[in-house]
Amino acid sequence: MNDLIFLRFRDFNNTRLDDISQLADNTFRIYTTKNFDPYIFPTLFFLQAFAKIFNMDDFFSLRGGSYKDVGEFARLDADCFPRHIAFGVSTFRYYLRDARSSSVVAVDPSGLIAGFALGKVYIRGRANIITLDVHPDYRRRGIGYGLLQNLEGLLSASGGATIGLQVAVDNEAAVCLYRRAGYTISSVIPDYYPTSDFMRGVDAYYMYKRLLRED
Repeated sequence: MNDLIFLRFRDFNNTRLDDISQLADNTFRIYTTKNFDPYIFPTLFFLQAFAKIFNMDDFFSLRGGSYKDVGEFARLDADCFPRHIAFGVSTFRYYLRDARSSSVVAVDPSGLIAGFALGKVYIRGRANIITLDVHPDYRRRGIGYGLLQNLEGLLSASGGATIGLQVAVDNEAAVCLYRRAGYTISSVIPDYYPTSDFMRGVDAYYMYKRLLRED
C-alpha cells in the first residue's frame, strides 16, 4: 500500500483512505489514493514541510508498513509491552513477509514512527489484529483509533469478514478503545499473557467485530 494520508488525529473519526474532505476551523484531512496525482502531493517530504511551515505539530501521516520497518516495529513494541510479552524481530519479519498480512504506520512530522497496527486474514474470512502499538509519548491523541480504523479497511479489502483480537483484561485503555470501535467481548482466555516469573499468567479478553463490506 503506497497511500499517504495527512491529517490532524484529534479530528480523525470514521475516515477512510479514499476520503478527501476539508473540515471547519481550517483543519484539513488530505488523503491520496493509489491513483492520486503525483503533482499535487508528490512526497512525504512536502507534507512534513507543510506541517512545519504552519506549525502543525499534532499532524501525522499514515502509510502502509513494509519489510524495512521490521526493526522499528520491534523497538516500538518493546517500548509498549514488557520484555517477556513484546514481539521480537523474527516475529515481525514473519508477518511483514506474509502476503495475507496488512499494516498501517503513523509517522510524526519529523518522520519518526509514532505507532503502527498489524493484522492478518486467515481462512474463511477470519482476520486477527496481531498488535496495535502507539508510543507512550503520542498516546491520547486518537492515533490508536485512526490506525485501527484503517487496518480494518485493509483487512476487509483482503477478504476479512470478521476480525478478532486478544487484549489483557487489566488493559483498561485498550479495552475501552476496542469497545468504542465496535468490538464485543466474546470470551475470557485464562493465563493468556505470561508474567515475568512465568508462573500464573494474565487473562485476556477475546473480542471480535463483524466488518461491513462495501460493494
